[in-house]
Amino acid sequence: MTDELHLLGAIMRSIPGHLATIPDHVRMTSIHLATNPLNLSLLVLVLFLVYTLLPSPPTIPDSKTLPTRPTSYNWRPVTHVSENAIVWTEWTPKELAPFDGTNQELQDGRILFAIRRKVYDVSGAGGKTFYGPGGAYSIFAGRDASRGLAKQSFDEDMLTSLDKPIDPLDDLTKAEWDNLRDWEGHFQNKYIMCGDYVEPK
Repeated sequence: MTDELHLLGAIMRSIPGHLATIPDHVRMTSIHLATNPLNLSLLVLVLFLVYTLLPSPPTIPDSKTLPTRPTSYNWRPVTHVSENAIVWTEWTPKELAPFDGTNQELQDGRILFAIRRKVYDVSGAGGKTFYGPGGAYSIFAGRDASRGLAKQSFDEDMLTSLDKPIDPLDDLTKAEWDNLRDWEGHFQNKYIMCGDYVEPK
């Protein structure tokens, strides 16, 4: 105890005046806490645990090389095009016609049709049921569906012959244009737009 008092006295002499007003029992407790080996061990353990929980700084790869494995967000893929990728294509009426769902050799019976000179792939999202063979809208598969959807008609005469120019739709009424735009919005939200419907070159 005498050694501790001498130590306390030495510490007190080294403390600036305004800190010397700390009560003796607080100073003694602080000294015991700081010099106790168990407390020091616990402090080291807590500091280690805090250090392991902190995120490590990001590593910056050498700008001259790219990683060969997907170890970070910037790895280089083997290829940029997958087998199932849809490539934006220009379709003429005759090129679009075979994609009516009846030809399994054309990408597993892929079904396409056009609305207002844009081509949609309706093969997914249950589209084969509606637009495939025997479906309620199968008349439009592989064709320009614009006039039929605008007039809400499934008659054959709604389809333009494959040998004629694309239907300009210039005789549609305002109500028919509204119908067509509603249908177009439906297809844009549900199916994949995959190309342009163009005149033959």
